[in-house]
Amino acid sequence: MVNGNEKTIAKPNSLCLRFSAATQAKAQQEYRHYSSNTVAWNAYLARLALDTFIPWLQEAIDEPAKPDRDSPKFREFLPGAALECGQTKLVLIPSETSQQPAFFVPQEWVDIPELAADYYLAVQVNLEEEEESCWMEVWGYATHWQLKKYGEYHAAQRAYSISRNALVEDILMMLLARELAGSRKMAIQPLPALTRQRAEELLSYLGNPNLTFPRLAVPFAEWGALLENEEWRSRLYQLRISQSIEEQLSVQERLLGILGAGWQTIEEIFANSIQPDLAYSHRKRRYPSNVLGEQNFNLGKDYDNKDTDDIPQAIPALVELLRTSNDKGARLPAIELLGQIAKGNPIAIAALSEITNTAEERELRRAAAIGLSKIDPGNPRAAVRRGKTIDLGTEFDGNPVALVATLMPEANGETNVQLRAYPTGNESCLPINLQMLVLDETGDIFQEANARSADNWIQLEFTGESGDVCTVKLVLGKAIFSEELII
Repeated sequence: MVNGNEKTIAKPNSLCLRFSAATQAKAQQEYRHYSSNTVAWNAYLARLALDTFIPWLQEAIDEPAKPDRDSPKFREFLPGAALECGQTKLVLIPSETSQQPAFFVPQEWVDIPELAADYYLAVQVNLEEEEESCWMEVWGYATHWQLKKYGEYHAAQRAYSISRNALVEDILMMLLARELAGSRKMAIQPLPALTRQRAEELLSYLGNPNLTFPRLAVPFAEWGALLENEEWRSRLYQLRISQSIEEQLSVQERLLGILGAGWQTIEEIFANSIQPDLAYSHRKRRYPSNVLGEQNFNLGKDYDNKDTDDIPQAIPALVELLRTSNDKGARLPAIELLGQIAKGNPIAIAALSEITNTAEERELRRAAAIGLSKIDPGNPRAAVRRGKTIDLGTEFDGNPVALVATLMPEANGETNVQLRAYPTGNESCLPINLQMLVLDETGDIFQEANARSADNWIQLEFTGESGDVCTVKLVLGKAIFSEELII
């Protein structure tokens, strides 16, 4: 039953299959169809495992196998993926954790009659920088009967677990048992019916995507009955997804609304600049070996000029660095590089989203939010960055100054505002004595920065609540630029 996709490993009875680049790319397309990055990541792993396992299974049993038609919707609510071959139903439960002492299966896959399977496959997923190192291992399986008879039920997690030692490791034994023993399901009690009124109440409550674990928010009997009903399941999925999309749009629209007319994207500022080389951005950056590691691609090379073949190798290495390193000097350029090369990549999106939520240093959170604005523009954790060219007339030899505003949503609902001024044109430094001022709504100055000789940028930063009003001023001699911002 071995084919060319199989990866040889130390344990001869377990099945290990490589993920192809095409399979990974296809799974990435599904990433946006979920209410949160965590849910999307679990769905991505499940889709990878499903799309890789089905071809192997069809070749092994010489008959068609197909995923459950509602699999994408189920992946919004619980980890795992279901498939059917003939009268046999299988559920794959993927995890990135290696050497697990026990196999955990969500209760829904066991106690909801429509979802219950004959066999449950424990899958370890390994995603690394090189395609040949991206694989899944089916390290054992259990039957529905085993889980109900010998499994331990965990009420807090609503999951069944069974010891690793109790699993059958050889997947070929499952294929043989399927032919000889038939169904491996224990009898399941039907769930109590829901009234339509109660279902509508549950949909209204559970449809909020800010409710992180809807499966744990109401009694299992009600949750299971709601999930088992195709109409209600579909409506719940659409509610959570549509509200999540609306939230993403509302965050970005709110941030953009802080800035008035005349603000442009950074790319537009470049296009209109005499010398399109604002010092803080689009500068060619050399990434040292402690950022990229000892990879097969050239270290320290200008990444703008790197071969595109290197990009898939770089992304997992950079994400691993962010997960394992506390060195700000290594993490910051890794974040910036992901923002350049990882557009639409779910691994990078999940990593940067986590940093915006967990990093203590605001500089790291801002860099991650800026990166998200490039690789996942609709993400509710993404920053908005816009610029304006300010004509200070003859005070600066006729060259405009670029004012760049970076607006970052904070976890507490406030907005962090960073303002920077840069030279443009043929100038490499700001004019001496250029002032940047921020005034409160009463007209009092509460922040100020002054350019010294050889400064190529000056900066102010503050955080405000919704409705706060401030005024930004750039002053050089008699030339004054002023703009009001309403947070």
